[in-house]
Amino acid sequence: MSWPGLYALLALAALAGVLLLYRRWEPRGRGRLLLGALRWAAFLVILLLLFNPVVPRPAPAEPARVLLDGSLSMTTPERSGVTAWQEAVARARQLGVGDVLVFGGTPHPVTLGALPSYSPDASTSRLEPALRVAAEQGARRVLVVSDGRIADAAAAERLAGEMGIRLDMARVGGGAVDYGLAELEAPSWVEAGKPVTVRIGVVASDAAPDSALSVVLREDGRVVARGSVRPPTAGRVASLTFRFTPVAHDGLVRLEAELSGDDIVPDDDRRVAYLRVTTRPAAVLLSLHPDWEPRFLAPALQRALGLPVEGFLHVGGERYLRLGEGRDAGRPVAAGTVRRAVQEADFLIVHGMDDGAPDWVRRAVARARRLLVLPDTGAYSAAPVPLGRPAGGEWYPSNDVPASPVAPLLTGLSVGGLAPLTGPRLLRLPAGWWTPLVLRRGRRGVDAPMLAAKAVDGRRIAVVTAAGTWRWAFNGGAGTYDRVWSAMAGWLMGTEGPAEEPVRPANRVVARGAPVRWVAPGLALDSVAVRIGGSVSVADTVVRLVNDTATTRVLPPGSYIYAARGMRRDTVIASASGPFSVASYSREYAAPVVALQVSAGGGPTPWGQGLPLRAMAWPYVVLLLLLIVEWTLRRRWGLR
Repeated sequence: MSWPGLYALLALAALAGVLLLYRRWEPRGRGRLLLGALRWAAFLVILLLLFNPVVPRPAPAEPARVLLDGSLSMTTPERSGVTAWQEAVARARQLGVGDVLVFGGTPHPVTLGALPSYSPDASTSRLEPALRVAAEQGARRVLVVSDGRIADAAAAERLAGEMGIRLDMARVGGGAVDYGLAELEAPSWVEAGKPVTVRIGVVASDAAPDSALSVVLREDGRVVARGSVRPPTAGRVASLTFRFTPVAHDGLVRLEAELSGDDIVPDDDRRVAYLRVTTRPAAVLLSLHPDWEPRFLAPALQRALGLPVEGFLHVGGERYLRLGEGRDAGRPVAAGTVRRAVQEADFLIVHGMDDGAPDWVRRAVARARRLLVLPDTGAYSAAPVPLGRPAGGEWYPSNDVPASPVAPLLTGLSVGGLAPLTGPRLLRLPAGWWTPLVLRRGRRGVDAPMLAAKAVDGRRIAVVTAAGTWRWAFNGGAGTYDRVWSAMAGWLMGTEGPAEEPVRPANRVVARGAPVRWVAPGLALDSVAVRIGGSVSVADTVVRLVNDTATTRVLPPGSYIYAARGMRRDTVIASASGPFSVASYSREYAAPVVALQVSAGGGPTPWGQGLPLRAMAWPYVVLLLLLIVEWTLRRRWGLR
């Protein structure tokens, strides 16, 4: 059904309702027909506003609304040395308009006199929001002045047709070739003394000359590799791979790749990444009988520790797969590599442990200084704490947090709505053993510990007694899952809290134009006090956390040092400091150039072309007058 047909149908339904009201329910009296007509007319105006038709209007005599692209790519110089932005400003002056609407991020008006001092800084070029603003201001013609790197060109064209806006475009810039480093791929962690592979991707804005480009890789300012690559064609990426051994043996290393030589846009010639170098990973996780638990447990521990967790999945015989993210995830691993990692692990997590485990795994479990065991459903007679047979039924965590070394970190834990655990081992905790949470069958009745933990002879041991904690990561329980395992990871590492950088940037390299996000996984903080400094202090603020995440303002590109304190009820719970960077590169520099489809007044609509009804004032005035007149006459004629 067409829109006019649907409108007519609803108008008839409104008429029937008004007649029913005034002929059946209102008392008899004078003027019922007039009052009913006024009420029905008000309904008709409301329906028109809901459908928001485009009201035909004659072609405007005023000049088009000018929209200037204020994205970073507009700062790219041409062969003549003039930037696309300078050319756009000159075009706006020729048109003689009072002000222009600058788009890219949030559209905002800029006067013609302020344009020469304006600096385009939007990290993306989005035209659709500016078209909406122009339509709300009554514009029916717009002139888009841009270099053509518009991210939402298709959506903008569709909106112009729906709003009945004539769309014109004036292209500026172009001609000069820009090279950039679009990619810098490096692992987040590497073992000290071991080589690391870094992949670099080079892009070009246009057809590039056939001459090699030089790339330099630095580790904390020291050159560790050099190479060259042929420039790619526009829209392609040319890859270059470096392999080197970091000099550092412990700590965070800053890697910087640089495209050497003169280039028209220096900002996209550098990329930064951070690499943590340690003598071994923070933890090694071995799953003998893989299920969903390792998939959730490894990232939770890694977030809590701020250090890498190396994981392996046993898939039968002497075959193992690597657990994790990125290119290495799911790749086969030699059995000898797994055995060596497990035997040397200082913090060992074994999932699916039972009496059928290999001898080398049982020996590693017997001597690991920090041990977390998640037994299988079978018999496990050599467990560090006596385990009974798994019990049946569904077991839910209790709101009562028992006394334990991690109880302060779990105070106020919300366990309502969490999925039940299954198969807990019913046992009375021996002397010196404790549990962070208590489980109850069917939420009441028999109690069972969620896990049993103890520090003995310089070792810290935890044995999980129930299965299925990974279900807590669903249905709103991810925060609880992280808090429980963050507390346990901190205790097992011997810090009574997260081991390193409990409050840190979510991304060590922040995208240009993006706010800085801060995470404090598993600590249940209510605020974070952050001090950020570069060559001078650039931020000193307190922000509230929502779901263990806080956000601070956008920073200019550069390298920074932060100091953060996580607080709960004005008490400092954790603190950390370290480096991070804001990238100077932006995808805007390498965005493809598109050509807007010029519109001759927008696409056809059932109502014609012109200005949307909601953008006009008269419907609201008419509606208000109808309601006032009806209300006044009803009062005068004795109706309530």
